[in-house]
Amino acid sequence: MSFPFIEFYTEVIYQILLSHKCSVKQEPKKITKIFHAEIKSDEIFYYGLDGDNTGTILEELFICSKNEEEFKKLSKSILRAMSEISKFIRSISNKNSIVFEAGDDLLFKGNLDDNLLKNIQKMYYDITPGLTCSIGYGRSFQEVYLALKIAKTQPGKNSIIGIQIT
Repeated sequence: MSFPFIEFYTEVIYQILLSHKCSVKQEPKKITKIFHAEIKSDEIFYYGLDGDNTGTILEELFICSKNEEEFKKLSKSILRAMSEISKFIRSISNKNSIVFEAGDDLLFKGNLDDNLLKNIQKMYYDITPGLTCSIGYGRSFQEVYLALKIAKTQPGKNSIIGIQIT
């Protein structure tokens, strides 16, 4: 469901909005899913990881929590998960593979197959109190951003999506 919406948005809605912002017309772009079998071993991709439902969990803590220890416990587990995942990524890629790391968000580069990405999700789940994360990837920052947004729209989240814009 999300791919038809994204395609409609990029081909119709975005073009209408763009025409109001600047006088340069751009050709509509097509978004397609990337499958790891299509990726060359020497290609570098950007990967975005974002914890699922962290904001909702924090809202529930604000409403229901009676003490600050629950906040501290959640925060420490997420920070530890991100630290361990970053360390793992550096060990399989290189020391400069982490581009951005803050809170439950991570942007990194490399060439990771689906099994490694699933392993990263499992690490996040095991280190936090059973929380999930979604991962999006692409060859550019725009692609990784859209891929992560699409991954987070999947039922149950906890998805891995790669896209390319042509």
